[in-house]
Amino acid sequence: MVARKLWILIVLVALFSACAGPSASQSTAPSGEETNMPIVQRTALLPSKMTQPMELAVKDLTSRLRISADDVELINLTTQEMPIGDLGCPSAAPAKGTAQPDGIVLGKEVILKAGGQTYVYHVHRLRIVLCEGTLPVAVGTTPLLPDGSEDALDSAMTDLASRLKLGKDAIQIASVEKRMWSDSSLGCPKPGMMYSQVITPGFLIQLTAGGKVYTYHASLLQAVLCEK
Repeated sequence: MVARKLWILIVLVALFSACAGPSASQSTAPSGEETNMPIVQRTALLPSKMTQPMELAVKDLTSRLRISADDVELINLTTQEMPIGDLGCPSAAPAKGTAQPDGIVLGKEVILKAGGQTYVYHVHRLRIVLCEGTLPVAVGTTPLLPDGSEDALDSAMTDLASRLKLGKDAIQIASVEKRMWSDSSLGCPKPGMMYSQVITPGFLIQLTAGGKVYTYHASLLQAVLCEK
């Protein structure tokens, strides 16, 4: 009788272990495990139409701040109607004297965060704009320069250095943007002067020195200080 009870007890223990085993082997991932995923992984989870605008914004911000993409956090990504001229960012509006295209396009607003600061980008196709007020200002950093702007930038820096009697190393480049000026005045006509009415490719250049911003309008070779 004792042997029989012992055998029954062994069987019951074995059955209990078999039932408890599978549940004991399961593991639960800690909550919030993916809240700090690198931005590269988060991009992979986005629809394909959203991926390119996000990648363009991240590439621009990491270049400006000289940081890794892993240091950038995506806050929001939405589709919005935007005016084609400045994509809803007044800082990107063509300077006075340039052609202002009309119309509305569907673009993407990408909001990123890095180093505790938020940056708002508006993107349409391959055009990307960092909206005014979110431009990162970092000592010692240089913005990305458009192709072919070297001569125009050198002309602007040489002129400003001469005006202020400073060395070029005391002048910082705030921004350089491509522009299509409506005539040869480069958007800065002088009273009494005649200008060729021909579309002139060039650049809008902003330099800083002594805490003041100086705006230059340039062709592909020559820059003029626009003091409007």
